[in-house]
Amino acid sequence: MRSKIFRQVVQINQGKADALPRFFGQADGIIFKQAVRLELCGVALSIKYYERTVTRVNGSDVILGRIKSDCDQKVNAIEREAEQKRESVLAEAEKQAQKLERDIAGKTSRELKRLEDSAKSRSELERRNALLKRRRAEIDKTIDSLSDCLVNQDDKDYFESIYKLCAQLKGKSGEIMLNSRDLARLPGDFEQQVKSRGLDAAVSQTPAKIGSGFILKSGDIEENMEFAAIISARRDELEDLINRELFAQ
Repeated sequence: MRSKIFRQVVQINQGKADALPRFFGQADGIIFKQAVRLELCGVALSIKYYERTVTRVNGSDVILGRIKSDCDQKVNAIEREAEQKRESVLAEAEKQAQKLERDIAGKTSRELKRLEDSAKSRSELERRNALLKRRRAEIDKTIDSLSDCLVNQDDKDYFESIYKLCAQLKGKSGEIMLNSRDLARLPGDFEQQVKSRGLDAAVSQTPAKIGSGFILKSGDIEENMEFAAIISARRDELEDLINRELFAQ
């Protein structure tokens, strides 16, 4: 490119220089011819400077191109690495989410099982308490019924029950105290029946403040043979009996 431009400029200006002597004198022509040659030298220097500038510009373009290429490669590498990291993070997040979901499901299942077991245990406890409460009510009802049955027997059976209690005091002596109701309906052979059971005791005419049965008073000692007192003293035995009879499996 440099040679082509230089030759064109030289040819043009050389033609001009060669034509000068025809218009001017020989001496003047030489002077002008030298001036043209100087001009040609200036043009040549300008062309060389232009070529060096173009070369530098072209070299800069190459360097810039290389820099741009390197940057593009680095950017692409960074983007690939970022994408790989993003995919890795997403995969790990998905893994952790699945694990968390399993843990939550496991905890929920265990909690539901615990609540279910607790509900069953509480229900069973409430059922047992209700059953025990019902048993207690039935036992109390049965014992109350037994006491009422003893108290409300007809006269013959009632005093027969008293004679059996007297037999338990065989060998003892003292005074039998009855309530006013029993004194009013006392059998004529009551004392004889008492003695035949081994209890040496006479009937006191002072009414005792009891509901049924009698009290054997011997000096300062009193033995309470009231039906309610006897039932209370033997309540545990009665409860066991009632449990066996009413609630046997």
